[in-house]
Amino acid sequence: MVKFLSCIDRIDSMNPYVLPLCSVFVALVAGVQRRSTNLLLELTSTGPSTDFQVLLGGRFAAFVAVYGLLFGLAYLVGTRSTTTVDDVTISLLTGAVAAVVSLVTTGLIDWSLEPNYADPVLGTVALIGSSIGTGVQFAVVAFAGIALARRRT
Repeated sequence: MVKFLSCIDRIDSMNPYVLPLCSVFVALVAGVQRRSTNLLLELTSTGPSTDFQVLLGGRFAAFVAVYGLLFGLAYLVGTRSTTTVDDVTISLLTGAVAAVVSLVTTGLIDWSLEPNYADPVLGTVALIGSSIGTGVQFAVVAFAGIALARRRT
């Protein structure tokens, strides 16, 4: 851990485009984490058990880890970036990448589970809406991390 932190201290300049790249990984984890309940219920033949309750606790930990990772990386980008790229541009790009990855991940999981929507149009609208919501959340977290870093330096 000490070696990792000393490595971070040696970084003089950081490319701000690492934030949208990280959002790909974070959006994948968030998409699977959000659909883990559906996956668990679909893949088991019995009802929810104690494993299911443990999974719900793990979902909260995954939520904190995922958004904490994104916020921490945004803070590092804000303190170490020397480019003239606008913070809003990086935040919007992060949100857009997260929305697309979330749409693909959630769509693939829903397609593999073959949900029986009464109205497929409503299911598609819900899928697109949740993906846009994920993108907005990621953009806000990225902007908050960068803005906090800029304020502190």
